[in-house]
Amino acid sequence: MKKTLSLFLAALMVFTSLFAMGLNSFAADNSISVVMDKSSYKVGEIATAKVVITANKISGLGLVLRYDPDVYRLESVKGSDKGLDDLDSHQNGAVKFNWVSGGDTDFENEVIFTVKFKVLSTVPTDLILEFFGDKVLGPNNEDLSSSFALHHKTIFPDALYEAWYYPAVKSVAQKGYITGYSDGSFGPVNNIQRQDFVVILARIAGADLSAYEGKNGGFSDVPRNAYYSAAVAWARAEGIVNGYSSDYFGVGTPISREQICIIFCRYLNGEVSGNVDTIIASYPDGGNTSPWAKTSVAWAAENNIIGGAGYLNSTGNATRAEMAQMLENMSKNNIL
Repeated sequence: MKKTLSLFLAALMVFTSLFAMGLNSFAADNSISVVMDKSSYKVGEIATAKVVITANKISGLGLVLRYDPDVYRLESVKGSDKGLDDLDSHQNGAVKFNWVSGGDTDFENEVIFTVKFKVLSTVPTDLILEFFGDKVLGPNNEDLSSSFALHHKTIFPDALYEAWYYPAVKSVAQKGYITGYSDGSFGPVNNIQRQDFVVILARIAGADLSAYEGKNGGFSDVPRNAYYSAAVAWARAEGIVNGYSSDYFGVGTPISREQICIIFCRYLNGEVSGNVDTIIASYPDGGNTSPWAKTSVAWAAENNIIGGAGYLNSTGNATRAEMAQMLENMSKNNIL
């Protein structure tokens, strides 16, 4: 029992230490990270980004820090006293570093340079690290870049830059369609709930919700003062959404992919040009589509909103990442 408790306490101490470092500053062996001094900024504030390295036995590297010049204005760049060889901060949208350690050196969370930006916009954006030139040099001048993990500063710490959904998540966040949670995360694998989908729809429509403040659309399970109340009342008044019954909306219930197709098809007055049954049958799981949703699902598939992965998953719940991808597909096809 004492051994188990000791192991638990040791694991807890490790977790606590990693949590205290912050998601953006986490660095495993052979890693380079962008660490920000704050999680969010107001226009006009100075944002400080530190590039931190943890590595075993390296002698130099070439590195680029890319940023959006419409969001950040470069104010200053300062290199570490340990080995900054050359610096080019004159490229618009990129700061380029040639850096040498001066020998066969180990580093643990070592700040190799610090960049200060003036914040010009609150639009979510990234700071992206890239290698260039000789990349990462080992003690014998061998390239070690393939063994390095680059931890970028992305718009949401839990939406990985390399993930299939990241471009869509970034796009819809910048457009203001889907925002993150209050803790700054996006929750890509979390299911979209019905009330949150309606909030997203109201943002897409640019709806003026002021006339619906304090209303609940006549649904008994929708409080009048919740963040989604006015959006639900607007959507019902516009005939875009219905509840499970005349007085029950289904707050907290995940929304399925086919339900999303129905609502978007209704909102956009979508029409299918091909044969509904033929379109549905062209997917291996098309037979799982609910009869009452076939026309809307066929419309969505025909317009490349869903089905890009070779299946429909009509009755499956839509995750926040999938919702972002649907919206991005619609934007690319000029449907939104």
